[in-house]
Amino acid sequence: MHLQCINLALINFHSIYYFTYLALGNQVGKIYIWDTTQNDVIKGRPSVILSSAKCFTAVRQVTFSNDSKTIIGVCDNGT
Repeated sequence: MHLQCINLALINFHSIYYFTYLALGNQVGKIYIWDTTQNDVIKGRPSVILSSAKCFTAVRQVTFSNDSKTIIGVCDNGT
């Protein structure tokens, strides 16, 4: 699987309790989310790609809420 702009020294990802979703941020502010129940990880393509005009630096942390309805990503520029 090849993702653009993922060559950080530290890659931090988060999965929820039942391992339904997997999230990974890259160095230009995008967050990739895979639905593991749909074999997206095996196919190599994320279910959703999130981005924000305010976040254009490395995403250092991603986490899901307990109910999996919200995801928070923190970028180097504080957004």
